[in-house]
Amino acid sequence: MQGHGAHRGSGVAGRGPAAGVPPRRRAQLRLGRRRFLQWLAAAGGAAMWPPAHGGCSSGGADSGAISSAVVVGGGLAGLAAAYEIARQGGEVTLLERAGSLAERPAGARQLLGGRVASFAAAFEPSLIVEAGAEFIAGTDEDVIEAAFELSARTGLDVRPVAVRGSDLLYLRTSVAPGGALFRWQGGLRESADAGELSGRLAARAVQQLASGGTLEAVLGPLYEQIEVPIWRTSHPAARQLDAMTLGELLRGPQLDLHPDALRLIEAYFEDENGVSIEDVSALYGLDELFFAMYDQSWSRAPGSGPRGLDPLGFYRIPGGNDRLVQAYDSALRALGARIVTGAEVVAIEQLARGAVRVSTRAGQSFAAAGAVVAVPSWRLRAISFPGGLSAGKRALIAEYPYTSYVKVVFFFERRPWERHCPGGPGACGQAFVTTDLVAGSIAVVHAQDPGSSAAALVVLISGRDAQAFVSLWQSAPQAALAQVRDAVEQLWPGTMSPAAGYRAGEDRVYAYAGTALPYPRPGAVAGQGDVLRLLPHSASRLGRIAFAGDYVDNGAGMTFAIRSARRAVRLLARALA
Repeated sequence: MQGHGAHRGSGVAGRGPAAGVPPRRRAQLRLGRRRFLQWLAAAGGAAMWPPAHGGCSSGGADSGAISSAVVVGGGLAGLAAAYEIARQGGEVTLLERAGSLAERPAGARQLLGGRVASFAAAFEPSLIVEAGAEFIAGTDEDVIEAAFELSARTGLDVRPVAVRGSDLLYLRTSVAPGGALFRWQGGLRESADAGELSGRLAARAVQQLASGGTLEAVLGPLYEQIEVPIWRTSHPAARQLDAMTLGELLRGPQLDLHPDALRLIEAYFEDENGVSIEDVSALYGLDELFFAMYDQSWSRAPGSGPRGLDPLGFYRIPGGNDRLVQAYDSALRALGARIVTGAEVVAIEQLARGAVRVSTRAGQSFAAAGAVVAVPSWRLRAISFPGGLSAGKRALIAEYPYTSYVKVVFFFERRPWERHCPGGPGACGQAFVTTDLVAGSIAVVHAQDPGSSAAALVVLISGRDAQAFVSLWQSAPQAALAQVRDAVEQLWPGTMSPAAGYRAGEDRVYAYAGTALPYPRPGAVAGQGDVLRLLPHSASRLGRIAFAGDYVDNGAGMTFAIRSARRAVRLLARALA
């Protein structure tokens, strides 16, 4: 789980019907366009169609080499940026305010690697749990490419994990009558097509969610047009959608959604993203809605992943994702980079003579031709920038949203919940469960030793629920843990018993902050206090200082961190050319 939206994993473009859809399906999608145009015209938007394609991009070849750079922040984005510069021959100094890998203190955000932190069960070394960033999805090309690059240089082991029929997502939610457990086959559309929603929702609601249903036929053509330039909110069509809430769009007479379909969509936004459809701009909510309908696999073909591998599924690094951090650390040192831990940066200044100076709280000073700043935006608030920042960057620093995440880990010598799986023991595989009994989701992590039956349940709680849990945990830790144990016991009776294999007393809790999915409020104005509408690229460089991190790419996860680091290095190279 890369965050609660951590199931997302990959970027905005290419995940809905605009990419990879068979021609016959495209024709079906376009059937609803005339009706939607009539709807827009009735709302006063007749001149808005179709939006022009385009948008901002920071791609392209490097404009020059970076002779030297200081990288601020030793999370995944900072490590990736430092590595990109060092492997191109630049002199790099990386500064990290936390301790070194060798110290290995417990908890995410407390060591080199930021939210990438792994630990093993005390009784079973092959049972590895990720305290922070967890999944490497097959669509996370930047992470996979980086892993293979480091594999060639350092021997890092990275392996694809095939998705089996038993490795599906399960959902238990009040939307289903009686809270019945049913399979969630990737997305709403797939679930409706497979009949997994039949008997749980009204027949008309299932039809509306299925292939060729109302959502696809009416909203599909619109999404097909706005998907690529999703951040281009200056276009009239985008502006009209941006002025509405997603709830207003979904309740429109053209859709006439059944209450069950609307409730399921509402539950998705509330459970997955902690936001109401009444608080989301229709422009941005529509993008997330199509992600929910199609999942990541819709536009991806087998063999289209990095190096021709299958993108449908996940990849893993045996021994934990910390191995990726260690590989970066090893590669950087082999390339002559300097890594300074315990260095809290307090000021970053562009000097008149064409250099950047970075100062730490301990009085250290580091100078280089340029700098990449790869710390969370809330950490930037504690760093001064003599000479000032742009209005956009100030808004980004002040307002970019972060949310709380908590992982509660329960260890088991064997897997007693398997007797509750459809198909009997062993049929669950590496199941992933989202439930309204526990305020969050549950991942099943198996020991990597094939001969071991040990496993862990990792309960991910996010947002307001995570804040409430932390508050209770700080005052009454056993009561907080008991609440989660009781919820798991309701889901799988007989699971939380030492006689059933539960290792009582070895529970762990990891609390950290992560980027929240950037859902803009409807009708706000870019550059006037609503940073969520700023194009990420427009605020990502300031002279000889480039910015990296998942917040720069408006999305959580390892792939966003590495992608933004690569962009920052390109931007810095152009600035220094």
